[in-house]
Amino acid sequence: RDNRIDPNDSSTFFRIVIPSSVRGWRTQAKLAVAPSSDGGCKFGLYQRGTHQIVKIPNCEVHHPSINRAIQVLEQATKRLDIKAAFEHDNNNNKDKTTTITKKERKKKQQQNTTTGLRYVQCQVERCTNKVSLTLVWNVDSPKEDPSIQRLVRELQQRMPWHTIWCHCNTNLSNTIFARGEDRWHR
Repeated sequence: RDNRIDPNDSSTFFRIVIPSSVRGWRTQAKLAVAPSSDGGCKFGLYQRGTHQIVKIPNCEVHHPSINRAIQVLEQATKRLDIKAAFEHDNNNNKDKTTTITKKERKKKQQQNTTTGLRYVQCQVERCTNKVSLTLVWNVDSPKEDPSIQRLVRELQQRMPWHTIWCHCNTNLSNTIFARGEDRWHR
C-alpha cells in the first residue's frame, strides 16, 4: 500500500492538529515507563507497532496537572535512580532449532524481567486539580523493592497529590492492572 506510515521514519509522521481551541480536557492518562538514557525513567506512549516509548511532554490534551505530575515523576526517578522494569535477553547464543513450550517461555521471560516501575496512571480530581497517582510496579508486594517507598516519599514532598497508590503486577503482558484486591497498596 502506498499510504502506509513507517514508524521508524520520522518524515512520515505528521503534527497532530486538534480541531478545537479546547486544551487540557483529558483528566486521565495511562503511560508506559522505560529506562531513560540520562537515568531514572521516561514516561509516554508506545510508538506504533513497537515497545519504544515516545515521550509526550506538555501534551496539549492532558490536563495541566497531569503534565506537571509526569514532570515531577521524571525528576524524582532520576534523582533517586529509580529503575524501569524491562525485559532483557541473557541468552546471546540462542539455538534457533530449540522449541520451547509456552510455560517454559513464560518462565524464561520472568527470569529475564527486572523489577521496577512499569506503568503509571494519573487521574485528576476536577474540583481540586489534584492527581491521584498509581505506580504500577513489577513486584508481588511493595516490600520486595524499597525504592517504592523512597519514590513515594520524594513525590509527596514535591507536589500535593490527591492519593498515591502502588499496584503490583508481574504479568508478562501489556495488561496494566492485574486482578485481585491484594494487588493494590496505599
